[in-house]
Parts: sequence; structure tokens; C-alpha cells
Amino acid sequence: MEVIGTEGDELWVDLSVVLANALKQNGLDLVRISSDGSQSRVGSIGATPDSGFLGDTRVKLAVGDQLQFIQVRGNLPANDSPALSISSDGERVIVRLDDNSDDNDFNDLVLKVKTSTFDPFPQSTKLAKFQQASDQAYLDLSWISANGIMLSMDVTTESDFNNRFGLVKVDTDVNGTPLGTVGGLAPSAGADFDEAVRRNLLSFSYTQSGKQTVAGLSVALQGSQAGVYAPVLITPTGAIYTFGASSSSDQKQHIKVLGANSFGFEDLPSGSADWDFNDAVITFQATNAEPPKLVISSDGQGLTVVAGTGQGTGLWLDLNAVIANSALQNSFDLVKRLANGQETSIGSVGATAQATFLGGKELFLGVGETLRFVQNSNDDNENVDPALRIEKIGERYRVSLDDNGDPSPDSDFNDLIVDVDSTPLDPFESVVSLASQQRTSSDGILDLTNLQEGKLTLNLSIVTDSENINTLSFVKLDVDPVTGKPLSQVAGVSASEGEAFRTAVRDNLVDFSIAAGGQAKSLATWEVGASDSGYYAAVVVSFEGNLFTLGDTTAADGRQHLKVFGDNSFGFEDLLSSGGADWDYNDLIVTVTPF
Repeated sequence: MEVIGTEGDELWVDLSVVLANALKQNGLDLVRISSDGSQSRVGSIGATPDSGFLGDTRVKLAVGDQLQFIQVRGNLPANDSPALSISSDGERVIVRLDDNSDDNDFNDLVLKVKTSTFDPFPQSTKLAKFQQASDQAYLDLSWISANGIMLSMDVTTESDFNNRFGLVKVDTDVNGTPLGTVGGLAPSAGADFDEAVRRNLLSFSYTQSGKQTVAGLSVALQGSQAGVYAPVLITPTGAIYTFGASSSSDQKQHIKVLGANSFGFEDLPSGSADWDFNDAVITFQATNAEPPKLVISSDGQGLTVVAGTGQGTGLWLDLNAVIANSALQNSFDLVKRLANGQETSIGSVGATAQATFLGGKELFLGVGETLRFVQNSNDDNENVDPALRIEKIGERYRVSLDDNGDPSPDSDFNDLIVDVDSTPLDPFESVVSLASQQRTSSDGILDLTNLQEGKLTLNLSIVTDSENINTLSFVKLDVDPVTGKPLSQVAGVSASEGEAFRTAVRDNLVDFSIAAGGQAKSLATWEVGASDSGYYAAVVVSFEGNLFTLGDTTAADGRQHLKVFGDNSFGFEDLLSSGGADWDYNDLIVTVTPF
């Protein structure tokens, strides 16, 4: 068979067995002869006796290439010159094999051959990349993405034995080509090779016997499991049959490629075997695994991550305030609820009144966990049962708050609107790392414990809306020697110690500071080196000399003057409650970004 057409063009050639009227197992290895005369095996196709299983496969050929056939029958030596009859009906080519069983009927194996300009089954073709001959029983799973795949199997058995089936990862060279070894051992290693196969079997395995077909068995593979695999059959006596012609104790081929990702097994040793390769026939298919999904919680008041078809453990959520049409400053304190009902604060996201500043937050939510939203308006007490509306808009979710604000509640659900997107990957790793300790709305803490190359430049974007000039700086927090996490403590003085704590903060401010005020925007940079590694709290010293920092009671009036609006964004109220504070937290807002 030869491909004709315009030079440089390529065609996909689809081959399907339509009849196998023989008592013996028959197959054909496919050989491509390029226009320059070079030859290479590109696949194998076959059937079990009496059409018990009919294989199919596809290969890509260029114009000028020829496709030739080598007969591979049972366990007999390959026949380079099989008895073939090839004809065409104008739409397809018919290839007929006579297997030399003396009847000359040319129906022992009949193939239908069609061509296409595209591959109708690209996933299957990728999986079959290394199945270039009947003894090359490999599955190429090196292309698995981070989401993983679902590998499904149809298993047909015709055996008296309760055989076990599985997959083993084989060794490959630097180009990803299988080396014919497992754990560095070749089949010639005998019992040591068998032990290597057992030791490296996927945790998945399946047992089946009798004459039956079971379809749709599946196993999820993670991206970390990418590689080249071989099907394995283990008999009740412990014999192992897998890739190659010599990977069994009798040095015979007990597995045969019957088509793209279809493999037939002979489960008896030489001397007892009938070499029909129908004791088990397994066909594999791969589909991209679905990652976990984000859904509205059962009570309609949160977002829950549910498991996908793959092995993903959860989702990264990207929360962004997009609207804040209220006279109040509104935030959501974010609470993670586990399946057992246990709750943990994991952050805060919000905006200033009338959306002069909109915060954003990245967080990870595991499968089975629910994200709940607690209203935090101005400096009022938290509302754990806010008026919320959660809806799906396209591929994202929208969480809308009605804050029931005075003087006239309007039930418009636009007082704070946060959009939530999800992805299996962390898109902003450095930002999330910096915000690791920002678990409540008053945790204005930067995590600078993971300095790369011994130094880090922090970009500070500062927005002010105040008649006063205030000074922004930072203070290093003490660390718990057991957990390595920050304490609400500076130089040994706890945040609960009032004026003593504020004095300790003043005395230990870092060298960096910047004064800002009015209605303005400004930029600054803060350089930190390896010796500066640690946790830092944002600090504002007001024009009146009052000090405001992390914690909801650390100011002189015992009120919260710092509010976290999102990852590394902190807003300050620069007046004490006795001095006319309006609790809008927009007097100075700083957003810190690692550069």
C-alpha cells in the first residue's frame, strides 16, 4: 500500500479488523517504508480466534510512504512475506490474510483500511506511541497534566484461572523511550525482574476469571505518576507476564498488541499454552481527569469544593472585591469549615466605602471544605449570619452582601460584591506566601521568612485620604520557638500589655518609614536582606503620635485601627474613637507586593 498525493502532505490511516475466521490467533505488524527507503515498524493489529476480539489502530503516513505487513501468528516466528490479497472498492482498502492453514480462503484476518486528514482519536494515539510491534506492549502516559487523567479499561477474559491484572512503570531513556527494564532490571534477571515488577505495580490492580467482559473499570493517575507503563498479568501460581518476548520464565511472548491500546494475554506456560492470546484481552482509554469543582454550599451561604474524577486535593480561590456601593466599610472575614464542622479563620477581603479601594485574596480550599463569609463592617461586631446572595455567573461565583446599613436599609445586595474564580494551581505563589499569617481582619502581618537569594525588594503602593500626615513603618514580631510562627509580641512584650506594647513597637521599628497624607497615591520600596528574615507587622504612627498596628485592641482606645482588605493590603483609621474616628479605614492604605 502506498500513499499518493501532493508531496509533503500526510494522511492518517485507520485500520480495523472486521473478520478473523481462523482457529489460531493472527496479527500483522505494520512497517512504514519512507520515500528514502528507510523502514520502521509503526504499529500492530490483530484478532483472537474466531473473531473473539477484533483490534483497530491508526498510523500517520506521508505522501510517498508505503505500508507493508509482517504476519505475527500465535507464538510462531514472524513471516515477512505473508499471503495477502489487497483490493479497493473506491472508498476503502481491504486487506485479506491467508494464514497458511491450507484452505487458501483469505479470510483468516480481514482488515478494512480508511484514510483521513486528521486523527479522530488523538488521546488514543498518544497512549499508543510506543506500540510499534506486537511485542511492544507499552502505554505512554508521559504526557499526563497536573490535573491527571482517568485511565479506563474494558477487560474480557476466557480463562479458568483467577488472574490479576495491573500496570507497571518501566524505565525510559533521556528521550522518554522505554528501555525494556523495570527498576533497572531486564527480564533476563528472572526472579529478580519478577520481584521488581511486583514492587513497582500501581496500587491499582484487578482480578477476573471465567468467560466474561467487564467494561468501564477505571483508575485515576496524578500528574506526578506520568511515565511509560506496561500491562501485567499475574497468574495464581505467581507467573508474571508483561512486555517483550522474553519477560516470562519460559522466555516466550505471553502478551501481544492487538491494536491501539489493546493487549491479549496467554496465561499458560509453554507446553500447556494454546497461544490464542484470548485468556485476557484488555483495552485502555485515557481521558483528562476533571479537577475538583467549586459549588454553592448546601445551605446557600458558602462555597464548597467537591471532588473531581482525578486526584486533585482542592482548589485555589481568587477572591476580588468588585463593587462596594455603601456608606459603610465592608469586609468579609473568611472562615473555612471542615466536613466535621470545625471552623478556622483563613483571611479577609473587603473594600472601602464607595469602592475607593478594592481588595483581593488568594487561598486554598481542600476537597470537602466550605468557605463561609462573615460580615465585618466598620469596627462593628462580626455578623456570622449576613444577608448574602451567592450565584454562578459564567465560570465564576459572585458573593453579594446587603449590609443592612443605617439610616435606610435598601436590600440591594451591592454593598460589597466579591467575585470568586478557582483553579487547581496557585497563580500567585509569592503573594500568597507573603500573606500566610493574615488569618483575621486585624492580622496585618507580612511573612518574610522565605527570602530568595538572601534579599527581597518589596514594592509599597500607598493610597491616602486624610487631612493628616501619618507615618508608615513595620516592626519585627517575636516568634514562637516551638512552632516557628509569629507571636503578638515585640521584644518580649505582649500585645495585651497596652502602653508597654506600643512603646516596644516604637522602640523596634525598622529603619524603613514613609510619611503620607492628603488625598494622594505614592510608591515606595523596602529592601530586606537575609538577616531580616522574619514576620513583620504594619505600623502607622499618626500625626498625633498615636500608634496603630495589628490586633483589634492594641490601640490606646482599645479599638481595631488596622483592617486587612486582602492579600498584603492593610487599611488604617488614623483617629481615636474619642477624636472623631469614622472607621472607614481609608486614611492610609498600603499594598505590599514582592518584586
